[in-house]
This record gives sequence, structure tokens and C-alpha cells, in this order.
Amino acid sequence: MGLNLDPSHLIWMGADPILSARELGCAIHHVHAKDVRLERHLSGINGVMETKEVTDIANRAWNYVAVGCGQDLQWWKEFFSVVKMMGYDDEVSLEMEDLTMSVEAGVRTSIESLKQTLSFRDIIHDLLLMHGTCVMQINGFPLKTLFLIYRRRLEEIQ
Repeated sequence: MGLNLDPSHLIWMGADPILSARELGCAIHHVHAKDVRLERHLSGINGVMETKEVTDIANRAWNYVAVGCGQDLQWWKEFFSVVKMMGYDDEVSLEMEDLTMSVEAGVRTSIESLKQTLSFRDIIHDLLLMHGTCVMQINGFPLKTLFLIYRRRLEEIQ
């Protein structure tokens, strides 16, 4: 039995995903590449227990953002290095939930960040787009990209 390590959830709750990865060690069975940005002008006043709709990005204390738009690339390098050091060398799922940009722009931004931060894998070998899911290989390291489109975006295409 193990768990999925999603750093974005730990960050908005005030925990340190890198320290968590060290503690969890071999219990890590899956990893998400998902970033979050604390909106300091609101979180510093209201705290981080957010009750507003995820689509109300201008008024939330934190928002999911493309990888590298919340935590800097050095942070992501350390995160993936520690995860690897703890024995995890399997899939990383990219969840694109940044409502401040298009899905395509967010995926591109995240992939560029991941190419710079996955220190143990560095070249994209294969890209396959099917039904909103992008399956990639980075030196044999599978990277699944899930396009998560929220209600607002679904309403736009209906």
C-alpha cells in the first residue's frame, strides 16, 4: 500500500512537500506535477482555507498554476531529486488546472518546466495526444498529462 504525492495540496495547506517526500520514502507510489501559487495579498489576510469556487481566481487565497508558475524551477529540481532519492522512478502525472491561461499554454509551460527540472530524465522521446490525454516518454520515464477542464471551460465549449 502506498500513496500519491501531490505537492500542490501540501503547499496550500502549509506543509513542505520535499520534507514530506523524505518522510514518506518508499510509501510514494505515484507523483503529481501540479503547482500552486499562494496569493499573498489574500492568503496573508484571510489564511488558506479557501471556500470560493476554483473558477473565482481573482478572489482566492491560492490558485493552481502551471508547473513553475508557483514554485520556482530550483524548488522543482530539488523536489524531483528527493523523490528519486527516496526510490521513486515511475510515472509523474501533470495536472493542468491553471485557469489563468489556456490549457495548451499551461501544458506547454509545464512541459518546459519539467524538461528543466526532471534531473534524472531530460529529453522528450514520444508525444501521443488522445482524447485530451497526453502520454509522453522522457528517456523512458512515462509522463502522463491530464487535461483537467473546469466547469467554466466546459460551458465555453458547449
